Amino acid sequence: MLKIAVVAYNYEIACKAVRLLAENDVDSKPKIIHKDKIIMEDETQYVAFPTYNHVRGHCIDQVVIVDDFRWSVDKQQIELLDWIRYRLECTSCVPEELQELRFEW
Repeated sequence: MLKIAVVAYNYEIACKAVRLLAENDVDSKPKIIHKDKIIMEDETQYVAFPTYNHVRGHCIDQVVIVDDFRWSVDKQQIELLDWIRYRLECTSCVPEELQELRFEW
């Protein structure tokens, strides 16, 4: 089971990206759908976190950073990304080169 954090310029876009990523997953289909989290049939979870406080206590394997052509999410969500990167170092079972992916919206 993988837990994939989705971070975008704002929480609303991250929630939309969670749905889009889950719909485009060719390995599994959505089993449980919430606004900010989708659990797939293979138990993979796509989760959007509104703030860095919500990251505490979660094991995160991978982060997908979603932004448009300006790529300003790194500046806008710096605290959230720092917390997620810290969680990746502690808990990820994904190879380091695949822990952080970027997706252009």
